[in-house]
Amino acid sequence: MLFERVDRVIAVVDDIEKAKDFFSDLLGWQFDDVIRDEAQQLAVVHAARHGFELGMPMSDRHPIAAMESKFLAENGPGLRAFVIKVSNLDDAVAHFRARGIEPVAINAIGTAREAFYNAKDTYGVFFILNEYPDPHPMTRIGMEAQPHKAE
Repeated sequence: MLFERVDRVIAVVDDIEKAKDFFSDLLGWQFDDVIRDEAQQLAVVHAARHGFELGMPMSDRHPIAAMESKFLAENGPGLRAFVIKVSNLDDAVAHFRARGIEPVAINAIGTAREAFYNAKDTYGVFFILNEYPDPHPMTRIGMEAQPHKAE
């Protein structure tokens, strides 16, 4: 199956520690440690078994962090992306492309490859298609298990 499952939902926040504490208290969910990815200038934290991720741009020095900074500036903190795990990113990109939908960026983090799509092309939903072997490379366990490479 090309489109395997909903991988996670991402909220972009302006203070990741504060947001982590808020959602932990509100929902009673355990979050992983915050990971600060210097290469991509993002801080992320997962409540992995619940499919919820918080992300915070640390600067505008990487295209993905710049996209998230722009989102925060225009919209404030909030739900940002719907991430779909795919079995083959190249095939999934071709599937979207055949329907006239082009990625705005394709990125790699460790063993994960992601394609980002503009929400204006998909009824207001910011899609990220994500291909990776388990465990997820942006969890603490996944980062320890895999080498980290950013494109």
